[in-house]
Amino acid sequence: MKHTITMKRTLAMLLMCAAATSHAQQLEPTGRYYAGINFKYGQMKERMTIAPAVSIYPNVVNYDRTPTNTEKGKAFGFDAQLGYFFSTDKKWGVGTGLVYLKSEGAVSIDATHFEYQSTDFKGDVFRQVITSTAPIREELEVTNMSIPLVVKYRTPICDKFGFNVDAGLVYNVRMETSYTGTAAYNYEAIYKFDNTGNVAVYDNSPVPDPKDWLMTVQNYNEHRSDGNVNDYFQKLQDQGYNVGLGEAAGKSGKVEHRNNTTIGVLLQPSFSYKLTEAFSINVGGYYMFQKFRKEDSRISRMTDKLNEYNSLLDNASRRRQYNTGLTVGLSLCF
Repeated sequence: MKHTITMKRTLAMLLMCAAATSHAQQLEPTGRYYAGINFKYGQMKERMTIAPAVSIYPNVVNYDRTPTNTEKGKAFGFDAQLGYFFSTDKKWGVGTGLVYLKSEGAVSIDATHFEYQSTDFKGDVFRQVITSTAPIREELEVTNMSIPLVVKYRTPICDKFGFNVDAGLVYNVRMETSYTGTAAYNYEAIYKFDNTGNVAVYDNSPVPDPKDWLMTVQNYNEHRSDGNVNDYFQKLQDQGYNVGLGEAAGKSGKVEHRNNTTIGVLLQPSFSYKLTEAFSINVGGYYMFQKFRKEDSRISRMTDKLNEYNSLLDNASRRRQYNTGLTVGLSLCF
C-alpha cells in the first residue's frame, strides 16, 4: 500500500511538470549574474607512466618489471564560480572561479629486477643486482587547485525545477602529492677482475662469467648446503659490501608541481530547485580529467644503497587523473 501511494505521488509530480512544459518554455531564468558554490564528493583514478630502470641506472642488464598498478581513492572538495548569462533568453553564459579537490589513491609495482654498474666502498667497479621481494607501493594524497573556464547552460523544467550544465576547460595552477612508500629488496653483487686478478671491471654479459665472484643467493645454494645464506650475506654486509636479503626500504614525502600547469576538461550537469526567486539548491554530478607531463629532467633511482628509497613519482613522466562524483551546492542569480 505504501509503495502504491508513493508511486502515485511521484506520478502526480511528473504529470504536473509535464503539464507545465508549455508554460516552462515561456519561463525565463531569473537574473543574468550568477554566484555559486558546489561541494564535491567522489573518487579519483590515476594512471601513471613510470620511467624504466634502463633510463635511470648505468649499463643495465637483465631488466624486468611488472606493469604499474593504480588504485581508486575517494575525492572531495568544492568549486566556487561567478558567471554571466549573455543570451537574450538568459540561458547561455560563461563562468570562472576555483576548483579545489583533495584525492586519495595508490600506485604500486608488484615486482622488479635489474642489474647495473656501480662502485663500492673501496672504489671498485661491480655489478649491483637488485630484486624486489615485496610490492613497491605508495599511498598517495593529492591536492589539486584549478581555474575553470566554462560555458554555462540553464533551462527551467517547471516553476521550481531547472536543469543546468557547465562544460569547458580547467587550468591547473598547483598540484601537490604526499606519499608514503614501502618496499623490500634483495641486494646482491657480482665482481669480475681482469687477468691480473687485482683490478675490478664491469661484467655486462647477461650471463655472468663463471669465474666472477658471485655474491648471489643462487650461487650460494648451488655450492653450499648448510642453509646459512642469511648469515653469509650479513658477514659480507658487515665488511662494507652493498648486499642484503629482504632489506626493507620506505619513505614519506611530498612532490610539488608548481611549474607544471596543464589544461583539462570539466563537465558538470545538475538539477536545481528554487528556494526563492534568487536562491536555488543544485544537485548533480561532475567529471574532470587532467593530464600532467613531467617538464624537468629530474630522475632518481628507486633504490641503490641498502634501505634507500625514492618515490616512484620522481620518475613519473606522465600522470593522468580522472575525477568523478556527485555535487551539492547553492546558487544565487541576480
